[in-house]
Amino acid sequence: MSRIGFWVSAWRFGWTGIAATFVHTSVFYLLTGPAGWSPPIATVAAFLVAVNVSFFGNHHWTFEHGGGYRDTAPRFVVVALTGSALNFGIMYAVTVWLGASKHLGLLAVLLIVAPTNFLLNRYWSFR
Repeated sequence: MSRIGFWVSAWRFGWTGIAATFVHTSVFYLLTGPAGWSPPIATVAAFLVAVNVSFFGNHHWTFEHGGGYRDTAPRFVVVALTGSALNFGIMYAVTVWLGASKHLGLLAVLLIVAPTNFLLNRYWSFR
């Protein structure tokens, strides 16, 4: 379990998430703009870059986990892959099935995946 309180870790998770989201969004728009990638594929690539910001920020600051990476990294990877699958599925559903914009797809991803990841990371990855 995290050594700090729920609301402090939630606040820190938010700030770590802002950093990871900035990275995710920057990569996403670079890939869907100049590089011409499709939104579902670009969001997977953007996730892979941003997940590193998220892991180290959450391990060292958000949850102040005192242990090594050996315990947290495998669980974090499971949560991250779950988040990635959810991320891809939401983006695909919004942009391909519903025909909505990539902006709406990205908004839906951010509103659903972030809270899910916080709870899984707090109560499992960094317990």
